[in-house]
Amino acid sequence: MVDKEKLQKKVNLQKTKNIISKIEGIQVIDYEGQSIFDEEYLRKINFFSSEKIADSKITDCSNDSEVTEWIYKLMNFQIDQIWYIFLNGFLVKIQILDIKTAIMGLWNDIYEYHKGFVLINENMNMMFEFGSDSRDEENYLFDKYPLVQ
Repeated sequence: MVDKEKLQKKVNLQKTKNIISKIEGIQVIDYEGQSIFDEEYLRKINFFSSEKIADSKITDCSNDSEVTEWIYKLMNFQIDQIWYIFLNGFLVKIQILDIKTAIMGLWNDIYEYHKGFVLINENMNMMFEFGSDSRDEENYLFDKYPLVQ
């Protein structure tokens, strides 16, 4: 008998690999499981809160260069820095090889129908989310979420 949960996990992993393979400026180090980042945990850190005030925002009329600069200034990315991308229930451990190329790839290629991405720092104590959000239809938002172990 086929284990549907195991099969779904394999399908999600392949989807994740297909998405990540399009992003230039990064090197994939590993694909890791979801660990603590399930729906209950995300609710606990207010990831789904409609009440959260964005830490920063930029108009959704901004061009790619303006968005790249906005993200760059907020994040202090470094060459060879390690991050985790949170996608499809997986943490993808990456290394930044080219900062601005990586930012644009993450911004444009993670989601099919909207722009944005979720990163977790190497120490796994802070999550950063960039992108479209129903809390503000006219701006792209940046949110920080302290992670508790």
